[in-house]
Amino acid sequence: MRYEPGISPAQPCRGAVYYDARGVVVTSVYVRTVEGRFPVAELDGIVRCLTNTHPGRTVALIAGGVEIVAAIPLALGFGSLAMLVVGLFAALGVAAGVLVDARRNPRRMELRASHRGTDVRLFTTRDLNEFERVRWALVRAVEASRPDDIWPAELRSPSD
Repeated sequence: MRYEPGISPAQPCRGAVYYDARGVVVTSVYVRTVEGRFPVAELDGIVRCLTNTHPGRTVALIAGGVEIVAAIPLALGFGSLAMLVVGLFAALGVAAGVLVDARRNPRRMELRASHRGTDVRLFTTRDLNEFERVRWALVRAVEASRPDDIWPAELRSPSD
C-alpha cells in the first residue's frame, strides 16, 4: 500500500467523512483504499470505468433470439407443435444460462484518477449500489476541497 508521507494510516480525519465501509474511506481531506491514501486536493481527472467482463451473455442472448426466430417459422411450415415446444425450451435454457451467468459474473466498476501525474485505481467493485455510494462520496469530497475563489461571485453563498 502507498501512503502519503507524514500521514499515519491511523490518524483521525480532520474533515467530514462521506463514506466509510468495506476498507474504503472517503473524507473531505483524503481517500483511503487498498491502493493507498490519496489527498482529495491532489486527485485530477477522476473517471469511472464500467467493464462488461463477460460478453458471453450477449452471445447467448443473440443465440436464443435466433433459436426462437428459427423455431417459429419451421414449426409453422412443418405443422409441428413439438418442434415449436422444443425450440421454446431451448430458448428458455439459454435465458436461464444468461441469468445464472449474470448473477455469478456481474460487470466490474472502477473509479480511477490521476495522482501527481500517476494513474491510480481508487476503487473497484461489482456491486452497483456500493459503487454509486463511493462515487457520490468522492464527488462531494472533491467539491468540498475546492477553494471558494474558483466560484464566480454570482454562485458564491451570501456568507462569502
